Amino acid sequence: GVARRLMTSQFLRYFPGSEAQAFGRSREDVPAFVEAVLSGADVVVLDQNLEWSREEVVLGTDLLRELLAKGFQGLLCMRSANSAEADVKFYRRCGAHCVINKDCAPKEFVQ
Repeated sequence: GVARRLMTSQFLRYFPGSEAQAFGRSREDVPAFVEAVLSGADVVVLDQNLEWSREEVVLGTDLLRELLAKGFQGLLCMRSANSAEADVKFYRRCGAHCVINKDCAPKEFVQ
């Protein structure tokens, strides 16, 4: 919702001429997200827990692994409320280049 829109607007503001897309409104966005990333994205920001219902949960770390397995070469950022040292190590082992706590405002993150 709001966080997704704020992040998108901040990317567009700080990187004029770039393209930013937001996904995650529903589980059905996941294949389109993967396709869009592999079609030429340079930077990807993922949430660790994409949860639409108890039955519909996708982990950002699973998407990291999938993107890397399919040849993605860009910057992978994990955004999560879980940013203890052990969590950060786990995200990095899964392929994240950077980890941003959800408490970080979108403007600060983009800068």
